[in-house]
Amino acid sequence: MSLKADTVLFEDKFNVKISDFSTTEDVDSFVAKRLGKDELKIVSLEQNIVTIQGCVFPRTDIDIDTVFEKALKK
Repeated sequence: MSLKADTVLFEDKFNVKISDFSTTEDVDSFVAKRLGKDELKIVSLEQNIVTIQGCVFPRTDIDIDTVFEKALKK
């Protein structure tokens, strides 16, 4: 779903204009008050599954020239 569609759904559900909010915290506070719940808590994710860059697999540095030379020698 696109961001525009998400915004329209939010505006329809809460009968507000997204342009009335200037920060994510404003939206969070509004939704929390409207739903009668606590505001969102931001927590640190453990890095054992996904790295900070969002990659599931660990990055490795590869010298492509060496790999290419070894492949040619075979």
